[in-house]
Amino acid sequence: GDGVKGTVNYLEPEPYTIYNSGIHIINSQGKYVGRFGKKAKEITLQDQIVFALLEDIGLTTDQEVEDLFNPQTGSLATDDVADPEIGSGTVDNLLFYLRTLKAPTRRNETDADVISGEALFEQIGCIKCHIPSITTAKSDIEVLSEVEIHPYTDLLLHDMGTVLDDGFPEGNAKGSQWRTPPLWGLGLAAESQGGTMYLLHHGQASDVNDVMSYHLGGEANSAASGYFELSSSEKDQIIKFLMSL
Repeated sequence: GDGVKGTVNYLEPEPYTIYNSGIHIINSQGKYVGRFGKKAKEITLQDQIVFALLEDIGLTTDQEVEDLFNPQTGSLATDDVADPEIGSGTVDNLLFYLRTLKAPTRRNETDADVISGEALFEQIGCIKCHIPSITTAKSDIEVLSEVEIHPYTDLLLHDMGTVLDDGFPEGNAKGSQWRTPPLWGLGLAAESQGGTMYLLHHGQASDVNDVMSYHLGGEANSAASGYFELSSSEKDQIIKFLMSL
């Protein structure tokens, strides 16, 4: 075949992971399917919020009440603020805010080059991982319940080869495995990042051609090779399509 074989990051739930039988998939060992984060290492959006508050900002919560351990000092990275620093109400507010953010609106959908680029994107096999459409699960928020969305992802892990191996496994994900990133909003990335796109997990790719170079050698090798076999005008059409997302 083409080497594409997406896998799931099965995870032990956190003590605060809120199980929803209509959403969460559990294997025979009682492990949950991870969906959030670059390596799908968080089960729920709340789990991701709690992790980001602690790991990215250094804020404790009712769910994670201890500061991070600082190996340089041999102790917890304590501060003068009583823990937890963020209460459950604030976490709930963040959760509701992120759940109800509007998805990016497509632009230039009827442009001939955008339409041709979308066909080429499918033709070379990008949609085997960047699946255009998925249907949401049942939700207590009616407008989010069982609706078709277009994030361009399968939410699975794929081995992207040695060039994208960061050497840090997370859960069952190896250093070279990454969850397929959603592509919606890609065309707005430069505007939101100060005029320059910083793409991939390390931000070292600044345009689509760079990204496709990094895709050579792993599960996406066939699609990336197909991209580089296209004419310049065909590549431009794919780029115009991606910038319309």
